[in-house]
Amino acid sequence: MAVRRVSKVDDFFDASQCLEIVEKTVEEFDSDPSNTRALDSLDLFAGKGNFCAECQAGGKTSMTVDILHDKKNHDILTRTGFFYVLQCILTMVEYGMILCGPPCGLFVFLSASYHRRSMDFPYGDQSKPKIRGANQLVINLIVLLAVAHKRKIFFVMEQPASSVLWIFPELDRFWRFLEGVRTHTWMRKFGHPLPKPTVLFSNVCREFLVPLAGKWSKKMEKIWQRILASRLASSPAIALLWKHKARYLRTALKFRAWYKHRCANEVFYRKHLSKSKRRVFVSGGKKLKDSGIYTRPFCRAVMDVWASAAAVQDNGLTLPLQIRDHVTIWRESFKGSFTEPDTLVVEQITKTLTYLESTIAVLD
Repeated sequence: MAVRRVSKVDDFFDASQCLEIVEKTVEEFDSDPSNTRALDSLDLFAGKGNFCAECQAGGKTSMTVDILHDKKNHDILTRTGFFYVLQCILTMVEYGMILCGPPCGLFVFLSASYHRRSMDFPYGDQSKPKIRGANQLVINLIVLLAVAHKRKIFFVMEQPASSVLWIFPELDRFWRFLEGVRTHTWMRKFGHPLPKPTVLFSNVCREFLVPLAGKWSKKMEKIWQRILASRLASSPAIALLWKHKARYLRTALKFRAWYKHRCANEVFYRKHLSKSKRRVFVSGGKKLKDSGIYTRPFCRAVMDVWASAAAVQDNGLTLPLQIRDHVTIWRESFKGSFTEPDTLVVEQITKTLTYLESTIAVLD
């Protein structure tokens, strides 16, 4: 069984080891009559905060949480940051919405040679502090989502299709227990510059996730390009441009040069050949982080899902919360998952190597 390692060198807050404190915080909030639930939505790992902006434009109260905005209070790997985000969730109204996209940099195929995650080793190369930090972030996020689910709050989690976050043991058990729904979509459908196949996981029932589902293919893209070209060719603006083409030639050349320069600086990824020219490698470009930004049409689609699910209230959730308690969800999620000191892990590796050596000797 895969074992998640924790090192004393890392100063990460482990919410799975402080569940009693989390439970007490929830009870204290609910028992205080001065506390109110007024927040409609939460943009977790917000980036530019497009979802928050769309919600506010629609008359909803919303806020963003991202370490880029506030390193002290928005970092859920610290005790301060975790309980700050927990307080935000506690102030959310029933049938509110959380949109979260955990950092995928240490889970996608572009960094596979670094994180080394697989089905047999879902925790990856735990000798690296960044990998241990990414693992701990997922654990803390599970606890936050369990609280949100208990308090009848919808959530949608987004990850690229190449992400192996879904094989994370605790997260897999949490989804199974929650009877959550997974759906596949293409961000290109919502105006993203890349096709970007994406997997969405939610506690909203499947029939309400239809606005987020989408299909895309190169064939469909070419058809739309032909339709657009035919519309442009028949437009009066193009006819006027051809009539005065000499006047606009200089402007067109300047625009072409500017556009090429812009495209060169806004590359999300690059493909290049090996020295032998037999293999193709992919590396991230300057704007790779910007590929994770949610487009406004995607945010509006999430709001449509939210509105349709909230209209039927309990029927929009995947689990009857009045039957199961959030404590049970946590216990089930972390059941069978444990951490070991580095010394025990070394002993395990030594025993495995000894067994392999003896097996090889027998075969010889």
